[in-house]
Amino acid sequence: MKNEMSDLIASLKVYNGVLIMGAGASLKAGMPLYAQFPMLMWRIVDNHPEIKEDFGAHTDLRARDIIGNDTDMLMETFKYISKYPAAIKSFKEQFKQLTSKHHERVSEVHENICRLIHSGYIKLVISLNWDDLLELSWTKLYGTEINGEFTHLIKPHGDVKDLSTEWILPHQTGHVSQKNHQQINDVLGDEIYNYLILGYSESDQTIVDELINPQENQHLFFRISPGNQIDLEASEATQNLVDNLITEKSNIWKRVDYTSQNGMERALLGYRLLASDVESSARLPQINIALKRLEQTNYTLVQAEPGCGKSITAYQIGYDFQKKNWEVFQLIHPIDEKNISKLFPPTNYQTIYIIDDAQQFSMSFIERLITSSSEKRKIIINRTRIEDKFARESVTISKTDSVLAIKEHYLRHSEILTPILNKYHDNITIGNYYFDISFDRLVENAAKEDTPWLFNYNLSGGWKRLKEKFSIIKEHNRSDHILALIAIKQILQLDKAVDYNWLYRSITSFIDSDFDLDSELHFLETEDCIIRDGEDVRTIHLQLASEIVRLYYTSGNREEREYIVKFIQDDSLNSLPNPQGILWFSDLTSPSHYDINFPLYSNEFSKKLVTCCLNEITPEGKRDALLLLDKIDRYNKEFGYKYLLNEERQKLISMVENVNLTTLYASGRMFNNMYNHDKLAQKKFISELNLSHFFELVPTLTINDCFPLSHFIDRLLLNMDEEWRIDFISKLPIVYLKRMVKSSNNEEIWATSDLCTTICVGNINLVEEFLPLIFDKITNAFHVSVSKTLEQIDNNFFYVFFGRTLFERRDLNEIEQQWLQQFASKINYDDIVRAFNQSKPKEWRSLMELLEDLEKVDADNVETTINEINLEHIETQLKGLWGTQREDLLLLKFLSYYRPKEIDDLLFNHRAEFNRLNAPYVTVSERSVIEFITSGKEVRLFSENSSDILFGAEAITYYGEKNKELVCTILDHNKERIADIFLLIEPINWESAGVFFTAIAEVYPQFIKELSDEVDLEKVVETNRIYFSEKRLTRVNYKGNRSFDNVNGFKEILHLVIDHSDRVDLISELQRLLDLINAAEHNLPKKYTTLSIEI
Repeated sequence: MKNEMSDLIASLKVYNGVLIMGAGASLKAGMPLYAQFPMLMWRIVDNHPEIKEDFGAHTDLRARDIIGNDTDMLMETFKYISKYPAAIKSFKEQFKQLTSKHHERVSEVHENICRLIHSGYIKLVISLNWDDLLELSWTKLYGTEINGEFTHLIKPHGDVKDLSTEWILPHQTGHVSQKNHQQINDVLGDEIYNYLILGYSESDQTIVDELINPQENQHLFFRISPGNQIDLEASEATQNLVDNLITEKSNIWKRVDYTSQNGMERALLGYRLLASDVESSARLPQINIALKRLEQTNYTLVQAEPGCGKSITAYQIGYDFQKKNWEVFQLIHPIDEKNISKLFPPTNYQTIYIIDDAQQFSMSFIERLITSSSEKRKIIINRTRIEDKFARESVTISKTDSVLAIKEHYLRHSEILTPILNKYHDNITIGNYYFDISFDRLVENAAKEDTPWLFNYNLSGGWKRLKEKFSIIKEHNRSDHILALIAIKQILQLDKAVDYNWLYRSITSFIDSDFDLDSELHFLETEDCIIRDGEDVRTIHLQLASEIVRLYYTSGNREEREYIVKFIQDDSLNSLPNPQGILWFSDLTSPSHYDINFPLYSNEFSKKLVTCCLNEITPEGKRDALLLLDKIDRYNKEFGYKYLLNEERQKLISMVENVNLTTLYASGRMFNNMYNHDKLAQKKFISELNLSHFFELVPTLTINDCFPLSHFIDRLLLNMDEEWRIDFISKLPIVYLKRMVKSSNNEEIWATSDLCTTICVGNINLVEEFLPLIFDKITNAFHVSVSKTLEQIDNNFFYVFFGRTLFERRDLNEIEQQWLQQFASKINYDDIVRAFNQSKPKEWRSLMELLEDLEKVDADNVETTINEINLEHIETQLKGLWGTQREDLLLLKFLSYYRPKEIDDLLFNHRAEFNRLNAPYVTVSERSVIEFITSGKEVRLFSENSSDILFGAEAITYYGEKNKELVCTILDHNKERIADIFLLIEPINWESAGVFFTAIAEVYPQFIKELSDEVDLEKVVETNRIYFSEKRLTRVNYKGNRSFDNVNGFKEILHLVIDHSDRVDLISELQRLLDLINAAEHNLPKKYTTLSIEI
C-alpha cells in the first residue's frame, strides 16, 4: 500500500489526475450511505400512503413496519418512489435538508480535494454523489464557484443544488449522459491522466463500462478505500496527497473572506471597515471609475485622506469581481521591494490583489507592481493622498464626496439605522413622531463633519461612549490630567489644535504629576481620544472635548476640581481673554452634576471679564462680549446685570446704541435676559437708548438678516408702552422692509414671517400692509410642502394673527376672524390633503392645528379636506404607536369628529395592541371601551399629571347623554384615581378639574358625595395650604399657577362638594377656604394673575 501511494504521488507530479468519487468520500462528513437511508425512506412513505398500497400493505400500517432495515426492501421502496413525482420531490427536499445540516462542518476530504484541484494536480472530479460538499469547500477556500472559471466538477447522477434535474436513484442503473461525456472530453482532451477512484465500489456495471474500462487500457488507475489498492480512509489518503504534493509557503497574502456580512452598526461606531462590511457600507461615487480602470488597465490606484473610504472601496471592488469568479487576496505582511518576482504566488486562476497603505512603498516599486498586472492578475493599490507622478492617474476619493455618499446611503436606510442610533442616544429619541428628533436632521447635522469617520462619530454620539473608558484612562498614570488639559485648551481656542509646547509646560506644573508626555499621548491616541497633527494635538471631536471636561470635573476630588478651575482662570487671563472661547467653554461644559461654571465665574474672574467685555472694539468682539455678559449674570449675580446697570451703565448703553449686523442678535438677547432680571430696570434702560444708529442700519440689511433684525425688535418692544412702540415702528423704513418680504423665497418664510409678526405687534395698523404679503408667501410655499412650511413658521405668528392659544381654544375677535378668512381664501386645500397623505406622524400636530384654525372660518372646506385624508396611510404610519398612545395618536381624536364610524373601526381593529385606553380615545370607540372594561383592561379619564383631564370631562358628558350606565361604570372603574386628585389636584389644572368634576356632578351626583365622604380632610387642608401660600413651602413654586381662571375652577369644585356632601366638618372647612379666597379677590383686579392666602 505504501508503494502504491508513493507511485500515485510520483505520477501526479508528472500527469494530472481525474478523480471519480463515490459515496464513501462523503461518509465522514455526515452524508449517508445506502445503509443509512431507512429513516429517511420511512418518512417519505408515511407521507405518501399510496406507496404502502404498492407494497400490498394497509395505509394505516407504519412504513417502518413495512420496510424495516432490509436492503432489498429499501431497493423496492426506491422503485416505488420513482413512480410518483411528488414522492421523488419530497425525497430530494429531505436529502437537501439533511445536506444543509452539515454545511457548517469542515469536510477535510473535500477541502483536500479542492486544494489538489487548485494546485493543478487534479484536472477533473466526476462525482457520483448528490451532495454539494465539494462546491461548498471550494467557495470557503477560494470565494468563487468551483466551475466558475474552469469546469472542475461533473455530477452525472444528480445535484442537490438543482432539484429539478433527474437524479439516478439507488435502484436504477447508473449512466453518464451524452452531455456529460462531451463535457469530460472537452476538459480532458487527449492527454494522459492518473485516474483516482475514491470511495466508490464500482458495483454499477454500466458506470464501469462507460467510464472506467475504456480508460484503464492507457491510464494508470488508483483505487482508494479501506481494503482496496490504497487501503486508506478518504480523509487520510487525501491529506497524504496534500502533504506530499502541496508545499505550504509562508504566505504574505490572505484570501479576502466575504462570507459573513455585518450590519451598519460597525461603521456608525467608527470601526475600521473590513470585507465583512461591503454590503452594508455606502458605495462611493469613485468606485465606478476605479472599476472601469481595473477592467481596462488591470490595475487601479486609489488615494484619499485617512478615514475617507479607501479600504472599503477596495474591498467592494474585490467583492464585485468575486461575483464574477475572481479570487481576491490582500497583502498582510511586509515585503521586500527587491523581491517583486516572488511577490505574487503562481496560479492559473484569475485573481485580484489588494495592496493597502501603499504610501510606504517607493514610486519605482509601485511602477513594478503596475507592470506586473495582467488580464488574470489585477491589482488594486491603495494609498494615502500624495502629490507625485502617480497622482494624475489615481482615483482620488475626496472627503466631501465620501461624506455626501454616506449621508445619502444612510438616508436611504433610515429604517435600519434609527433603532441602532436610539441605542446610543439616551437623551433623545430619533424617529418620525412628534417629540422625536428627525433622523434626517441628525444626518444632515453630522454631514457637516470633514471626514466619514467624524461623520459617523457625530451621528452615533461617539463622545458619550467616553464614559465607558474614562476610568481606564484615569488608571493609566492619570492620563486623564493630560486629556482634560487638551480638551480645555481646545475649547477655549475654538476647536483649534493644542500646541505641544504649551501642553508640556502646563502638564509639568499640573498638580503633582510625573508624566512621560509622549508615552501618554500615544496611549490616548490608541484609545481613540486624540489625534496628532505634527506637533499639535487635539481630541478627536469638539463634543468629546466637552464630555472630557465634564467627566474630569465630576469624577475629580475637591482639590482637583479647585485646581482645574484656577488653571482655566489663569490660562484665560494670561493673555487678553477671548470672550468667544469662554462662551464656548460655558456652553459646552454645562450642565453637569457639578457645574464647573459656578466656581469658574468667581468675583475676581467675573469682574475682569466684565472689564474686558466692555472694552471690546470689533463687531465680533462686541457680539461675544454681550453674550458673555449674560453668561456672567447667570453664574454670578454680583457682577451681572445689577452691577452693569449700576456701575457700567453708560458703557453698556454705548455698546447697544452702536449696534451693527454682527451684534443685532446678541443685543436682542441681552434685552430679553435683562427683562428676566428686572422688568422695570430693563424698560428704563431701553427708554434711555438713542436708536438713530439702528434706524440707519436697517436699510442696509438684506433678507438673510431678517432673523437677527426681528429678534432685536421683538425683544426691544417686549416691555415698552404702546405709544413708545408705535413711535419706534414709525421710524423704521417700512417701504424697504415690505420690499424685503416681497422678494423672499420659500426657504426664507421662517425669517420673513417673524419680521411681519414683530412689526405688526409693534403697530397693529400695519397689518393690512404686511399680512397679504406674507400670506402670499406662505400659500405659495404650501404648493411645495405644507409640512415644511409650517415647520418654519414660529407659533407667535399664529398667536398674533389667528387667535391661537397655547392651552385652550377661544373665540376669535372680529379682526382675527377677518385675517383668518383672508388666509383661508388663498389656500389650495388640495395641498393640505397631499401633505396628510404623504406625512409622517411628526408632522400631524402642525397640520392638525392648521385645520383647527381654518375650521373657525371655513368649516365646509375643512370637512371636505378631512374626508379626503387616506386613512390607510395614517394606519400604516401608526404601526407601533397604538400601544404607546403618544401624542401623535391624537390625530385620530381630531379625525373622529368628522369620520366617527371609520375611526371607531380603526381603533377597534387595533384594540388588542392597547394595554389600556387613555382619556382622549374614550369617546372615539364605545365598543372598545365596553370590551376593555369587560376584559379588565384600564379605561382612563386622565393621565398621571392630569394634563388631559378635559378629555375625561368630554367623555363623561358624551356618554352621560348617550349611555348613562356606561359612564357610571367608567367612573367607578376610575374611582381610586379620581379620589387621589379630588380637592388635591395641582393649581395648574384647577380650571380643567372644575370642568371635570362639574361634568361628574351632572351625570352621577352620588359619585361626588361618595368622594366627599371618603376624603382625608387633614390632607386637603395641608395640601391647599402649600398651594395657596405666598411662602415657598416646597421646591415647587405655585405662584404663577394661581391665576383668576384656575382659582375660579377650584372654587367650582368647592361649591360642588359643599352642595353634595353631608359632612359637616368638610363643608365648614371648605366654606372657610372659599371665604378666604373671596376676601382676597376683593383687593385684586378682575383678571388677576396670582392670588395668595394663608390657610
